[in-house]
Amino acid sequence: MADREQPPPDFGSSNSDDEPAQATVPDIDDDDNNLNFEQPELEEEPIFLNDHQDVNVGNKTTLQIEEPVGATAAVADVTSSTIKERNEQKVETNAHIAVIAKQDDNHVREDDDSEQIVQQPEPSATTEEDQGETDDDDKDATIEISVSDPEKVGDGMSSYYKYTIVTKTNLSSFKKSESKVKRRFSDFLALYSRLNEKYLPKGIIVPPAPEKSMIGNTKAKFSESGGTSDFVGKRRAALERYLMRTASHPVLRKDTELREFLENEQDLPHATNMSALSVGGLKRFAKTLGQQVEKITSKALESDRWFEEKSHQFENLELQLKKLYECVMALVSARKDAAKSTAEFAKACAMLSNAEENTGLSHALMKLADIEEKIDQLMQKQTQSDFFLLAELLNDYIRLLNPVKNIFHERIKVFNHWQNCQNTLTKKRDSEAKIQAGGKTEKLHQIKQEIKEWEGKVENGQKAFEKISDEIKDEIDRFEKVRVKEFHDTIIRYVESLLHTQQELITYWEGFIPEVQSIA
Repeated sequence: MADREQPPPDFGSSNSDDEPAQATVPDIDDDDNNLNFEQPELEEEPIFLNDHQDVNVGNKTTLQIEEPVGATAAVADVTSSTIKERNEQKVETNAHIAVIAKQDDNHVREDDDSEQIVQQPEPSATTEEDQGETDDDDKDATIEISVSDPEKVGDGMSSYYKYTIVTKTNLSSFKKSESKVKRRFSDFLALYSRLNEKYLPKGIIVPPAPEKSMIGNTKAKFSESGGTSDFVGKRRAALERYLMRTASHPVLRKDTELREFLENEQDLPHATNMSALSVGGLKRFAKTLGQQVEKITSKALESDRWFEEKSHQFENLELQLKKLYECVMALVSARKDAAKSTAEFAKACAMLSNAEENTGLSHALMKLADIEEKIDQLMQKQTQSDFFLLAELLNDYIRLLNPVKNIFHERIKVFNHWQNCQNTLTKKRDSEAKIQAGGKTEKLHQIKQEIKEWEGKVENGQKAFEKISDEIKDEIDRFEKVRVKEFHDTIIRYVESLLHTQQELITYWEGFIPEVQSIA
C-alpha cells in the first residue's frame, strides 16, 4: 500500500488503549455469566476542528493534542418480534454479503501473528505461513453459513442453548467443503474477543458479536417453548449474521480461530476466564473504563482531509441510523397494534353474524370477518418484514460503527507512540549537547548509542503509522461497498414485500364486493 504519503491521524472516537482491545463493560446475563463483548455506544461531541495546528516532526506534518470534550451515552434497544420472515431471507442475504467479499479478496492484507504495533514500535516481518495465506487467491470462492436448531442443555439457571452451525464453502483455506458443528453462545463471544484482540491493532474492522440480554436470556431458560421462543429465535438470526459478516471479510475468513470454530466438531474449551467474576473479567472491566475515559477525553486537530471527512460522515451516519431505527421500531409497534385491533374487529363481526337473522347480511358479515382475519395475518407478516429486513439491518450497522471508530482510534495510538519516541529522541539529543558542553566524555559513547536506538524507533513508528493509515483506508473502502450493497438490496426486498402485501389486500377486497352486492 505503500508509496502513499500518510498525513496525520484522525482522532475519531473509539474505545481502546495501549493494549489490544478486548471485552467491554460486563453484562451478567448469559448462560456462563460472560462479559458483554459489545462495544458501548457512546455519542460524542464532534471532535474535529477546522483550525489546524501543525507541528513539524522530521519531514512529516503532525498534529497537536488538545484537552477533552464531553460525551453522552445512547443505547439502541431492540424490541421483540418473530423470525419466520428472516429465515426466508437468510440465503439471499448471505449470498449478497459473500459477493462483496469475493470482490475484495485481491486486497487481502498481511495476517501476521507478531506482537501488536502499539506494544512494539518496530514493525514485525510477516511469517511464511501468513504470507501464504495472504497470497491465496480465492477469486471465485464462496462461503455460506447457517445457524439453526437451538437446543437447550440442562435446566434452570444453569441451562444454556447450543446452536447447529452448517458451513458450505470452496475456500482453499478450509479443510472441508461442508462442516457441521454445535456451539453455545459463550463460544461466539470468545471468538469475537480473540479476533478483536488480534486484528483491531492492525486497523481491521472486526464485526461485533450479538448483544446480550439478561431479561431475554432468563426468560428463555425457563420458557416452555425452549428453542422456539422469540428471544432464542432472534439470537439465532443475529448469530448467523455475525458469522457471515466475519467469514465474508477477506482477512478474517483466513484466520485459524474462525476455521477452528466452524470446522472442529469437538466442543471448544470452555472460556472460564471470560466469567464476569473472574480476575480476568475484573481486569477487562477496569481496562474498559480506562478506554472509555481515554475515548471521551481526547481531542485533536486533524489536518488529513480524508480522515476528517470520514469521521464527520460516520458521526452523522450513526445519528441518522439511530433516528431511522427508532422510526422503524415505532412502525413495527404500530403494525402490531393495528393487527391486534383487526383481529378484535374480525371477532366482533363473526359474533354479529351469528346474531343476525337476515341470511344475506349474516353471510356478508361472516365473509367480512374471514377477510379481516386474513388481513390480521397479512399485517403480522408485514410486521416481520419491517423488523427483520429494516430494523435488524439498521441495528447491525449502528453497532458496526463502533469498530469503525475503534480503528480510527488505533491510528491515533500508533501516532502518539511515534510522537513519544520522537520526544524521547529530542531529549536524548539535548542530553548529548549538554554532555559535550560539560566535557563528560565518559558518557558520550552511551548517549550516542541511545540516540541511535531511538532514531530507529522513530523511523519504525513512522512506518507503523503509515501502514495502519493505509490499512484503515482500505478497510473503510470495503466497509462502504458492503454497506451500500446491503442497504440497496434490503430496500428493494422491503418495497417488494410492501407491494405483495398491498396486492393481497386488493385481492381480498375485490372478492368481497360481490358478497355485499348480493345482500337483498
